[in-house]
Amino acid sequence: MEGFIPLFVYISLMKEKLPSKVHAVSELFFDPYLKEQTPWLLNEGGERFDLSKLRGYETGKAFGLPFSTLREVLSFLLKEKDDHSFKIVPLGKGVAALMFFVDRKAPTAIITPGGGYAFVSLYNEGIDYALALKKHGFNSLILKYSCLGGAAYPRPLEEVATSIKLVLTSGLGNGDYFLIGSSAGGHLAGLFASRAFEFGVRAPKAAILAYPVITLSNPTHVGSRRYFLGEKRNDLEERKRFSVQNNVTSSYPPTYIWGYSQDAVVPPNGRHLMVEALMQNRVPYKEKEVSGPFHGVGLGKGTLADGWFEEALAFVRPYL
Repeated sequence: MEGFIPLFVYISLMKEKLPSKVHAVSELFFDPYLKEQTPWLLNEGGERFDLSKLRGYETGKAFGLPFSTLREVLSFLLKEKDDHSFKIVPLGKGVAALMFFVDRKAPTAIITPGGGYAFVSLYNEGIDYALALKKHGFNSLILKYSCLGGAAYPRPLEEVATSIKLVLTSGLGNGDYFLIGSSAGGHLAGLFASRAFEFGVRAPKAAILAYPVITLSNPTHVGSRRYFLGEKRNDLEERKRFSVQNNVTSSYPPTYIWGYSQDAVVPPNGRHLMVEALMQNRVPYKEKEVSGPFHGVGLGKGTLADGWFEEALAFVRPYL
């Protein structure tokens, strides 16, 4: 049988490949700087790096992050360790703020990446955004917020508020802020935009929501609902209460919102409900819809979504 590889040979080959990929990640993690700075990468907030966590390779994840993302984040942190315009501030177990300083006179973007409240997509919906914002003269703070069992309301919103207070006390920018949230992070940002006062901070100047989870009623992204509502995930009233569109009032901040027409992960009906709520409450907004079934594309470079980020910044800039 020409071209046939016996199963035991295939397994042996895979075993040969496994250590090299794991070693590449563990080598980064055992760098003294990263070993000291990155306990917050663990969702459960471990005190020190545990090599056994790399068993997540078998399912494509470790520390709640896809392996490719983990390598990108660690490599970035190592590269930027001597850059004084970048700072990591641990905020608690498994929680941290990644701060990018550009201009003391500029507003700051609070970035809440997606991940279905199961992990935080730090690179393509966080660091990529921050680097793009830097080119446009904005400061930014990426929030690595609580996930999984720690993601139930109100903890993630409390962590957003903590990050905003950090901006105000650290001198990062002029004190004004706007929100950028993607997917489940879009739900977090969108909900916080209407409830900032409940957590002791003033409202954002504007919001940018990328392919966001909006409604927690059916149809929705079930994982986001499960982790955010926790034990109350089956309560129909709680689902309505924490659906972003049901929290929009006339004082809601100007909003840029975009997504794919046939998003296969987060049903686009939520975006339509949000746009309707913004219209009814006469909130300034701009909607962009891109054809396709995609999700989680970040800046979308090289895709039909390319340019949405620049368009979003152009929309919110007059309100900042």
